[in-house]
Amino acid sequence: MFYFKDEINALLEEHGGDKLEDWYWASTEYYSFIAWFMDFSNGYCNIYAKSSSNYVRAVAAI
Repeated sequence: MFYFKDEINALLEEHGGDKLEDWYWASTEYYSFIAWFMDFSNGYCNIYAKSSSNYVRAVAAI
């Protein structure tokens, strides 16, 4: 998603959606209490405790 962020953001803006510009949780766990997240403003990835607040984007894989 980060690779196509500009194209996705253009479509989201066109349809009134919120752009990908913040921290989002990944679906992959690191441990049961830690998960991966990504900063869509710069592509930075890291792990963080699940007890912290970050956004989630639902994505359908086809």
